[in-house]
Amino acid sequence: MAQDTQLKVCLGVAVDHRIRRLFKPVFNNPTEHSNHVFRIEALGRSLNRSREAIEVTAQIAGPAVKGGIAVALQQPRHNHPFEKGLNAVFEDCETLCALSDIFTTVSCGTLDVRTDITIVDLLPYVSEDVAEIDDAMLRESFRASTQIICDKEPNVLLCAGKIWLPKAGKFDDRKGDAWKFESVGLGKKFGSTPKLPVMARIRHEEHGLVTIHRVNGFHPSLR
Repeated sequence: MAQDTQLKVCLGVAVDHRIRRLFKPVFNNPTEHSNHVFRIEALGRSLNRSREAIEVTAQIAGPAVKGGIAVALQQPRHNHPFEKGLNAVFEDCETLCALSDIFTTVSCGTLDVRTDITIVDLLPYVSEDVAEIDDAMLRESFRASTQIICDKEPNVLLCAGKIWLPKAGKFDDRKGDAWKFESVGLGKKFGSTPKLPVMARIRHEEHGLVTIHRVNGFHPSLR
């Protein structure tokens, strides 16, 4: 078998040939409709976000089908150029650019993060410092992101965000089940201990329990 000797670069770093062996085309074409894009649009309207912010956030959260790959990040920047459209937002954001480079590389060019991958923030539309957000809004934002991911029911969820909240006493329920979609830190992986199972069971408000397959990651802007 001929060896692939072509140099591949991802995130500005040459990829070791042993890692390149893991790269392969991904042909996954789910067709069952998902309500998660409608839900994230409705959330944006309830928060009085601009039409442009809602449109781009919904595009980033697409496609509107169940299954596939999803990524859970933290929260949006306060100054995304939403008025310039999807491509401008990607080009202006290190995190989204990193995800685009990663998925294009590991899928041998068969996945485009703009059209094939669902990206959702743990705090959708909320760019303020969490210390400045009241508890009611935090609870609702975490609840919404949880239900958006449950609507999507991805085949795999890359958990690449972590929200550090100011302490609120011994029993802090502000995150609800959203904590199950958070990164567990560098060097760790789901499935390594009984406390970190690969599969997370989440209660969907309309359809009962949903099981999500998790992969641990870290925020791509921190590379």
